[in-house]
Amino acid sequence: RTRLSGTSAVVTVHTGVNDPVRGTLTYGDEQYEERGKHGNLEFCLPKAVLWSAEHPVLYGLKLELLTEDGRAADAVSLKIGLRQVEMIPGKGMYVNGSRVILKGVCLHQDAGCCGIAVRKEIWKERLLDLKEMGCNAIRAAHHLHSEEFLDLCDELGFYVYEECFDKWTSG
Repeated sequence: RTRLSGTSAVVTVHTGVNDPVRGTLTYGDEQYEERGKHGNLEFCLPKAVLWSAEHPVLYGLKLELLTEDGRAADAVSLKIGLRQVEMIPGKGMYVNGSRVILKGVCLHQDAGCCGIAVRKEIWKERLLDLKEMGCNAIRAAHHLHSEEFLDLCDELGFYVYEECFDKWTSG
């Protein structure tokens, strides 16, 4: 979760574990490191660079599960975009304080004759074509999409509604 205040941001990470963790957040030459006793981390960034569809800036985040003596027992690295999303009744969706109108398409997890074993380059070409047409949102319909697809959406600046099952009222 990201909370903004002027140009600064507080980024809260809930890891889902109740153990000691260490996190490193990086962007360019900037690096922030935090530790948490119960799986939660809070990074304070004085000059946050925010993600939007027009400027899809991504930070590197490395999370480490720590042993009792402070050694890393496991680690995961991913890219994240910092943004604040607000849904304001009667006004719409706001990202980083600016109103956003979603212009999107529905995409299934396959790529036509390629099936569902789609190379990242094929998705990238398809997403760049959609971006060129003015698309800024993807409804990832019915089935799980690949991690590579979702990462590309982050990198290229797409808002994503990931619908992992074709259900409207029950799961």
